Amino acid sequence: MDESKGRSGRRAGAAGVVLAIVTAVLVGIPVLAFVGVRENSDPHRPDIVAITKSGAVSSADASTTTDMDRIDAGLNSLPWLAKVATSVVDTCESRMSGEFFAKFGPVTCGRSTTYYLAFDGNLLTRTHEISAAIEQAGWHSPANGGMSLLWKAIPMVGRGVSCRTGRTLEVSDLPTASYSDVFGSGLTVGVWGQRPALPVWIRAVPAPQSSAIDAVGVRQFRGVDVSQVVQTAYRTHSYFLEIQLQSQYFNSAGPVSQTVFGSGSQC
Repeated sequence: MDESKGRSGRRAGAAGVVLAIVTAVLVGIPVLAFVGVRENSDPHRPDIVAITKSGAVSSADASTTTDMDRIDAGLNSLPWLAKVATSVVDTCESRMSGEFFAKFGPVTCGRSTTYYLAFDGNLLTRTHEISAAIEQAGWHSPANGGMSLLWKAIPMVGRGVSCRTGRTLEVSDLPTASYSDVFGSGLTVGVWGQRPALPVWIRAVPAPQSSAIDAVGVRQFRGVDVSQVVQTAYRTHSYFLEIQLQSQYFNSAGPVSQTVFGSGSQC
């Protein structure tokens, strides 16, 4: 009888130990996760405002802005090309990565300037003139890049079939074109629409802001209502064009990487 009680006591004791271990594990995991996130997120969140306003960032940004502004001379050399609006997004950002032991990565800063333009005339002739102006301003395309695909596709507008919609090829289905310069700025060109049709992409230019996993500092922001821009362009012109310049000009981890875009179809 006593021996039976002893065995029962030992089993109860073992069960208690197992229960204690399981409880500790179940309680410990979320505690460790909380500590991991707590110790590896907020304490390591970069002072993005201070970095955004730092001398190193300001100097690099000024150089990049001067580089990008060279495109104005090229665009102004085309009297038939109307500037409808310009948007600017210039920010510094650090993104959190990881799960239980998440941390913020290096701070990178970049500038994106988008010109919304309109024009009339022969599409093939005008795009050749636009390409020449871009290259004269200092941007160059790789072999078989630039507007080469665009020029091949233009004769098919209204006759060919769009690989994106399966319907008759429209101007908004034409491939984009890419260029780059020696300073690391990438440039893309897209002829996005022909009156009266609205470009299919109509997208907003959202104001950049920080979140739980993104630390964002804003150096300059000028948003536009793209839908309104298109409507304005079509009041007096037949074609709507977008030229976007992008460049990463600062990286706290080391040298910046050159911005490169590939020309190609929107499909």
